This record gives sequence, structure tokens and C-alpha cells, in this order.
Amino acid sequence: GLYPSTGPGDMDRWLFCSVFAHLLCRHAGVNAWSTDGHERIARVAEGLLFGKHVDQIRTMMHGGLIDLAEWEKTMTNRFPETDLLHWHRQQPEWSCGDKGGLGDKTGHLRCDQHGAENGSLFCAMAYFFETFAHDALLEEYTPPEEPVGTPDALQALQKLPSSEKTPENYLRWLAILIGDSHQPLHWLHQHDYGKDIVIRYKNEEHSLLKFWEDYIPKHLHKLESGMHPNMADKEYGDGVDAWEHKSPTELFRLWAKEEAERVCSEVYAPMTVNHADG
Repeated sequence: GLYPSTGPGDMDRWLFCSVFAHLLCRHAGVNAWSTDGHERIARVAEGLLFGKHVDQIRTMMHGGLIDLAEWEKTMTNRFPETDLLHWHRQQPEWSCGDKGGLGDKTGHLRCDQHGAENGSLFCAMAYFFETFAHDALLEEYTPPEEPVGTPDALQALQKLPSSEKTPENYLRWLAILIGDSHQPLHWLHQHDYGKDIVIRYKNEEHSLLKFWEDYIPKHLHKLESGMHPNMADKEYGDGVDAWEHKSPTELFRLWAKEEAERVCSEVYAPMTVNHADG
């Protein structure tokens, strides 16, 4: 594989940190987006690493997590076609309240041919993880009931030179996309991911997407420190039964549903005004 020297133990530890970064982001009001948002997510995740694991991740990625804050911006400027990987697409698209969509608990997130060819956050996360992960790690998990449909290649990467398709870059991609997965608007193509909705805040107008991606990260409270290891252990104990037997790609799908359902229930629903009630 692409990463023959990366053992299951190292990858398992990396996934452990990803899970807890996800948990802490929910509790701390963190979502990842612009450079500022990605830096915040990185600080959360890096706070879960301690001892030798800090050096292990730095070695694997040829840099620290916080150093990645500019990665998405840099790669999108150099290779604009890769922007497609930061947004989820599938057919039919998820949308709030539609049967089989986000408003319905039975709605399915999947990587289909449309997503693989036209860019998809979920397809990209699955692709980079399975390309990176040690085969022995993947064999430890029961295949999901609904196949993930991980593509063999991502069309958005075709123009990248071979010098960019390296193990450390693929891991960087995966880390950034996990950050993007915590920006709920990235999962719902409805309203063009929030670009078509204009909001007014403190006498200024913003698109919902711009407000979320640019304004919010710049105005969040300062993140003083990461999660203490004892807290991480407690969070792990509380959640391990629900996810320990699921493959990482299945966890990506569960996280996506959590975030996308928030868009419907906590973002779009409160913005819907019933004028008949005055």
C-alpha cells in the first residue's frame, strides 16, 4: 500500500484523536472552515496528543496539525479543481425534510458515481483514509451494512503532479477534510451550501456561508487549551460502545449525519418564519 511503514497502532491512535476532536468540537462550539477555523480545529486535535504521539504525527505529516491551517487555501489556489472535494455531493442530494434526505433519519449518505466524478467530501474522506490506512487495520472492522462506495481514484486529483501525491500530503488532505466535515453547511447542497441565503448581523449583510466560514471563526472565544487526557479517557469510555466496532469510514458517515441534521434543525428551521402567526 501507499503507507507500508505505518502500523495499525499508529493509525488507531490517530483515529482516536480524530474521534475526540469531533466530540470536543461539538461541546466547544467549534466548526472548521476558513484558515482561522482550521487552525482552531487543529488546536483541539493537537491538545489530544501527548508524549511521543506528538512527534509521531509530526513525522507522518512532515509538520504539525496547526501548520496545516493554510493547507486548504494553498491547495485550492494552486489546484482550483480540488475545491470540489470540500463539499458533499450525491444523487439525489440531501435536503432538509425530504424523504430519504437529511430531514429523514433513514436518509443515506453515500459515495456514488456522481460524487466520485464531480467531487464529494464524503468520497474524498473515504478515499484518503483507505489509501492511507494499513490493510491490517481495515480488516479489524466489520464492513458497514450499507457499502461506502470508496472510489478507486478522485477525478479532482488528476491534474496534480506525482510530487503532490505523497503519503504525507494524503494524510494532510484527510486531516483537513475531517475539519471540513464539522462545518455543517458543507454537507447540504441546498441553498448552494448557504451562499444563496443573505443574513443581516450588526447592520452588516453576509451570505450565510460567508458568515459561518469567515465571521464566526474570527469572533469565537480564545481557545486556551485542549482537552485534558483524563477528560479524553472519560469521553472515550462514554462513547466507545457506540463506535468501536464501526469502520472509520462508517464513523465519517455518522458524523456527517450529525452535522447535516444540525443544518436542518438548528440553522434553517429557526430561520423559517411563519408570517401567518404574525
